[in-house]
Amino acid sequence: MVKVFLHGALGREMGNEWNLDIATPREAFRAIDANNNKLLNYFLEKEKEGVKYCVFVENDNVNLDQLDM
Repeated sequence: MVKVFLHGALGREMGNEWNLDIATPREAFRAIDANNNKLLNYFLEKEKEGVKYCVFVENDNVNLDQLDM
């Protein structure tokens, strides 16, 4: 199990802490969306507003190419 933390407005909307059986950051997004059915739509709406998010794994910023690592 991996502990996933969502901060700020995202965490308030989706839940601050998740314990997930995942291997990659991309799997975390899919698992959270499968549990609440609103994460991906939230990201799409925020993108329209110009909001950007960062993904960190053990204090390292992850780029799009690394979401499956």
